[in-house]
Amino acid sequence: AYRYKDLWPELRSTKLILCSDGEYHTGQDAYFVTPAIEAVFGPGYLKVHKDYQLPEPDVDDDDQTPYRQNVWYWLFENLGVNETPSASDLVQAIEHLTKANSPEDPKIEAVRRLYDFLNNEISDNRAYLNSPEIQRLAEISWLPARNRNDRWYYPKEIFQASLVFLIGDQAPLLLFRESREQLRSMLGMPRYPDVSIVANHLIDLAVRKKALEENDLRIYQDLGNRWHDLSSNLQKSLKTLEVVWSASRKRYWKADHVFFANYSHLFGERRSYLQPPGGEAQKFLTYLGVREEPH
Repeated sequence: AYRYKDLWPELRSTKLILCSDGEYHTGQDAYFVTPAIEAVFGPGYLKVHKDYQLPEPDVDDDDQTPYRQNVWYWLFENLGVNETPSASDLVQAIEHLTKANSPEDPKIEAVRRLYDFLNNEISDNRAYLNSPEIQRLAEISWLPARNRNDRWYYPKEIFQASLVFLIGDQAPLLLFRESREQLRSMLGMPRYPDVSIVANHLIDLAVRKKALEENDLRIYQDLGNRWHDLSSNLQKSLKTLEVVWSASRKRYWKADHVFFANYSHLFGERRSYLQPPGGEAQKFLTYLGVREEPH
């Protein structure tokens, strides 16, 4: 057969293979049946028809590709039948699920399967990493947020959920698990929130009188490190609003009512007294107007 290798391109572009929809398709449009493919696409993907009697593995079988021993395999492989999800099918499936649809549980779970597959494969599979089709996902709104369900988000709009302590509800946070570096880079996902988002998160916590947990002190550290990147309006708001959390008193205070030492003998409960946190967090509190001692 290889003597006629010049025929293969024409054969691959011809609809020769009967598929699960009862129609004939090209090899590159069809898939062998495997649990791995079904885990990505769900049961509705285009399969080689059962009439070919290719063995279909169960998810627990040691051999997940028993069809390779079948008499049809050599032909189907050369015609381009897929054993792994093609880049174009992945993107088409994502577009189909998210176009003109708001994020709802069945759709979200279907997109999650596709996202998880890409996230797992992207670092090891250069066919995906270098694919123009996969790169097109950077320009599609297809990612759901864990803190809002109004629409699908473009990758450039959505932050990793691990940044929740700096962002809160001020920007969309990815509903899915953490994106690997290669996927994040290829899709143009933001690595870190703008300092204004962090400042507004702190203000929002204070307005809602929501306790600043111990881990949330990283907000102070970040704002201390990037204080000079804040607009003058945000700096003024932080200085004048009650945004300094007292764990002992369970409330927020204005900075000019807080000291880094205990002066209760002078002011009693009319003022708050903090243990100096040190580092960038203390720098932030000092910028706000927290003092070492009374004037």
